[in-house]
Amino acid sequence: MSETVKTKILDAAKRLFAEKGFEATSVRQICEEAGANVALVSYHFGGKEKLLFAVLESAFPGPEIFGKVDAIEDPVERLSQYIAGYMDWMRQEDEVHKILMQEIMVKSDRHHQVGRYPILFWQRLYRTMLEGQQLGVFQFVSIKSAMLQTMGALLYPKMAPAFVMELFDDEGLSDEELVQARQQYILRGLGVHPTESGRGGEA
Repeated sequence: MSETVKTKILDAAKRLFAEKGFEATSVRQICEEAGANVALVSYHFGGKEKLLFAVLESAFPGPEIFGKVDAIEDPVERLSQYIAGYMDWMRQEDEVHKILMQEIMVKSDRHHQVGRYPILFWQRLYRTMLEGQQLGVFQFVSIKSAMLQTMGALLYPKMAPAFVMELFDDEGLSDEELVQARQQYILRGLGVHPTESGRGGEA
């Protein structure tokens, strides 16, 4: 199979899984969308479930995105850049993020395997927050509580139902302003003040 056809199948699967959900999407629908033979999914991906994992594998951020951030010594700046990188990824890969949330929220039989993709990012945050606490730049009582609140601040705006978002006026913030606002909110919640180092500590 040519790489072009393979890419078309991956792209079609990503669109349909995000729109309909994994269970409601058939291999036939994916192949019709991609203009490919139905047999190619089984032969080259090993079935619909493995195609799902291939979609996640191809789109989820890895060392090429976070590798340079890992080397930042200042935990405040490192955490700030992780936040920016993850938000940029969510914006660029909105469909993949929807697929992840669907699979995790419904607790499908696949959710443990699906969870191995985002867990690599959350582990980075976890280690950075612990390091910052040990250095005295982050202040929190419970790492579990701090992590869950940080995860909520990053994820909920993308998951919130329409009736919740309708409570707020459109502030018209740019993507960069939204990132800075989220950085400030999370870092200040960890006890980082505007005068301290790190991009997220800016006023």
